[in-house]
Amino acid sequence: MTASLFLSRLLPLVLLAFASPSNAAADTVRVPAEYPNIQMAIDSAAAGDTVRISSGTYRESVWVPRSKSGLRLRGAGEVILDPTGGRPGAALKIDASHVIVENITVRHASTGRLGAVTNDGVGVHVSFGADGVQLRNVTALGCDFAGFHLEGRFATTTGCRAVGGEHGFVISGEDGRLASREIDISPWTGAGSVGVRTKRPGVSPRDRRV
Repeated sequence: MTASLFLSRLLPLVLLAFASPSNAAADTVRVPAEYPNIQMAIDSAAAGDTVRISSGTYRESVWVPRSKSGLRLRGAGEVILDPTGGRPGAALKIDASHVIVENITVRHASTGRLGAVTNDGVGVHVSFGADGVQLRNVTALGCDFAGFHLEGRFATTTGCRAVGGEHGFVISGEDGRLASREIDISPWTGAGSVGVRTKRPGVSPRDRRV
């Protein structure tokens, strides 16, 4: 095989490799500069992108679907997520793994019925299957049931705070694999009735790393 023929066959493969999604650089989408609300920005973002949220109060409930693995929600300034008057349940629900949320305040998540289902009012709900989620400097204020409900494995919180509500942090692993060694919970500084509530045997607040 001549050198020119070898290069002619190799070049399309090289171009294809650089054009593949796995090699694409992560993008940043901005709220409200490019999208008027957080959910629209998340819907348009690709897995691994950053959603940069400018100061303001955003009156919406936000969902990070499973397809958005590695998404980063970053507040720039005083960012408040307040679903008051909307559907009951979590202010921020995370179904994707390896999501990072930082510098955001969630408040006033309410408990109520949605059809035949009663949804707990939770500030940030990391659902079962959403592993490796990191919460950094997230504050939950006045959420009916809990500031934070962590079901996914290897969830970590750093500098997070819950004020008001029935619980600060609720830790539950419905798959039976959640163990205290998989959770890193910062101390709770809220004013609710229970700082940390665990819903599975063998997961003890006193065993958590702080």
